[in-house]
Amino acid sequence: LGKMHSALESHTEVSYAYSQYRFGWKKMRSQPFNADDLRKNNFVDTTSLIRRGAAVPFDESLKRFQDWDLWLSMLEKGRVGIFIPEVLFRKIVVGRIGYSKWLPSLMYRLPWKTRAVRDYESARQIVLRKHSNSAQAGTPGR
Repeated sequence: LGKMHSALESHTEVSYAYSQYRFGWKKMRSQPFNADDLRKNNFVDTTSLIRRGAAVPFDESLKRFQDWDLWLSMLEKGRVGIFIPEVLFRKIVVGRIGYSKWLPSLMYRLPWKTRAVRDYESARQIVLRKHSNSAQAGTPGR
C-alpha cells in the first residue's frame, strides 16, 4: 500500500496505482498504462489503490470482469493509472471459491472450447459490448 500511495502522491495526474501480483504460483504480469491496450484486455487487478474522488461504483449486474469494467468506466471519464513494476501482493488460491480462474493461454487456442473458455469469452463479450465506444476485440490478456 505504501508503494502505491507514494506513486499516487508523486503522480497527481493519475487516478489509481496497480502492480503485478501472484495468483497462487502464477506470476500475473502487467504493463505500463496504455488506454488502447486496456480497451482490448484487462491488465489491471482489482487490488489497486484508487483515489477516493476518482472511484466509480462496480456494476453489480456483471458476473465476471467487474474489475475490467471498472477500469474501462474510469477510462471513459478520463481517469488513468500508473504501473508499479513489482509483485506487491499474492492472492491465495483455496479450492474453487470465487470467479477468478487462471487458464494457460494454450486453452484459448485449442480447436475446441472448454466450458471455462466459453464462459470466459461470453462474459468478456458482455463487457466489450457495454463499452463498445471505447473497447475493441482482442485476445485474452492474462
